[in-house]
Amino acid sequence: MEYTIVDLEKTTQLELSDAIEQNRKTAKLMRQEIDKLKQANKSYELNKKEEKEEAILLIEEEKNKMDSDNDFFNEVDYYFNFLDIINLSDNIKEEIRSILPSDKKTNYDNIIMSLKMGLLKNIKDIKDLLEEEKEALSKEDLEEFKAEINLNQKKIDIITEIEKDNTTTSEKSLKNNFFFVTTAGGNARVIDEINDMDVDYLESFKGLFESITDGTFKNVKRFNSNNKISGISEVKDFKTRVVFDRIGKHDYAIITAFTKKSNNDKGYLISLELKIKNYLNQKEKMISLLNNDDFRKENHLLEQELYNKLSISNKEKELRKEK
Repeated sequence: MEYTIVDLEKTTQLELSDAIEQNRKTAKLMRQEIDKLKQANKSYELNKKEEKEEAILLIEEEKNKMDSDNDFFNEVDYYFNFLDIINLSDNIKEEIRSILPSDKKTNYDNIIMSLKMGLLKNIKDIKDLLEEEKEALSKEDLEEFKAEINLNQKKIDIITEIEKDNTTTSEKSLKNNFFFVTTAGGNARVIDEINDMDVDYLESFKGLFESITDGTFKNVKRFNSNNKISGISEVKDFKTRVVFDRIGKHDYAIITAFTKKSNNDKGYLISLELKIKNYLNQKEKMISLLNNDDFRKENHLLEQELYNKLSISNKEKELRKEK
């Protein structure tokens, strides 16, 4: 598809007319081809954009799945940590019942199954060790390992019993108790924090506190990668966190509440370490007072105050925003 080039000095008028007509047709064809190329390029760019958007969606879906899997792993780890340290005793069933999640928890069945699998893994690991080291182990060692196998199996059996139990009305209505870590000035730290919190987050915080109260523990996680906060736990929602510690059968120390802007938000860590250090300085005293009626009553009133602050009306929210 080329233009016809003529020598104007030697070309007749008829030849010139034919050449012009031919070049007009050629130009028309070229414009059509250019339009096709533009349309093809546009379609290509559109397809590339769609492919890119699809890739982004796939990445986001995979990330969300990984986050969800990680959250589930953290939840199982939280419960298994308590389950694994329970020793044989006359009230072992009640001890196990007290650390299991509420059956109101949406992923209760999956967590229970994972806990049993963890106990079965303990048994398998011990049996493998016995097989490998049986010649080198003393009779006392063998008895100790067999007792550990029996304990893990008993825990599995008890969990199965608890699953099958028809819980009584009192057990269904049983709720966990809050005990509030105080600041240097003697105030309940978390209530001071809620007073200063953006009102848009109050509903989310309310859900987190309720999940501790009713034993569902939303997205619960134990800290274990930092020695300064290791063993302490948190429940979390989008951007909101409540940090706590189990100090009794149904008693929980409420350490701090805060918003975390992203998973890469490192700025909160130093503050969190200091608040946990402050709590650890109070922990033994708090535990020693758990049987003190006045101490329990005082903290029950603080819990009511906390929920009152978390349940403010829309009108009150607007007034706080204006301030």
